[in-house]
Amino acid sequence: MLMELGGKWVGASGHASRVEELLRACEKTTARLDGRVDAESSHVAEVAKDMIKLEQVDIQTPDGGLVLASQLSIMVNANTDKGMIITGPNGCGKSGVLRTIVGLWSPGGGTLLTPSAKELHYVPTKPYMPEGTLADLVTYPHRAGADETTLSRVEECLHHVHLSYLVPRQSEGLLTLDEDWENKLSLGEQQRIGMARLFFRSPPWALLDECTSAVALDGEESMYRHLRDEFH
Repeated sequence: MLMELGGKWVGASGHASRVEELLRACEKTTARLDGRVDAESSHVAEVAKDMIKLEQVDIQTPDGGLVLASQLSIMVNANTDKGMIITGPNGCGKSGVLRTIVGLWSPGGGTLLTPSAKELHYVPTKPYMPEGTLADLVTYPHRAGADETTLSRVEECLHHVHLSYLVPRQSEGLLTLDEDWENKLSLGEQQRIGMARLFFRSPPWALLDECTSAVALDGEESMYRHLRDEFH
């Protein structure tokens, strides 16, 4: 009985530790949204409207156990640069750079200068598919509701990513509720939903993390062409 209780205690302790980590992550996210500096971090974080700048920044995994890139310096100026493409072999830290810029990961050191989190939109390789309506997939993390203006905008965004065919397939069109979109949509369709979210939000800054790797070449070219026109 003592061993069994001990095992349960260890399990509960592990859950409590994960909850604590989640709360810390939420606090960091709130700080980024408010434009505040994380007091526990060893780096200097500043907010800038027209620039993303990393100066001697260490890109490290969330637990700090692995440094993927050391003393990295990057600068993108919205007034002079059209964008930047980061290339390299698998595992070199490309995704880590983007996650650090948007505040999902904390840098190990250096100076990080970025727009506020509200001005950044990160499109991952595997977008999250929440429960809700087809329209909710595009407006995530917000609910689309039944507002005609919003639904019209959603339909327009689905057109730009070549997913208009999904609407007539659903019994209630854009307002069709589903709890399992992740298994009903292919990875290519999910990635196009991720791009539709970007077009719907139309933020000042977009960070794309191999977000069209499962999309056919012609559809990929069309989306990036629209992205170029949308952001310039």
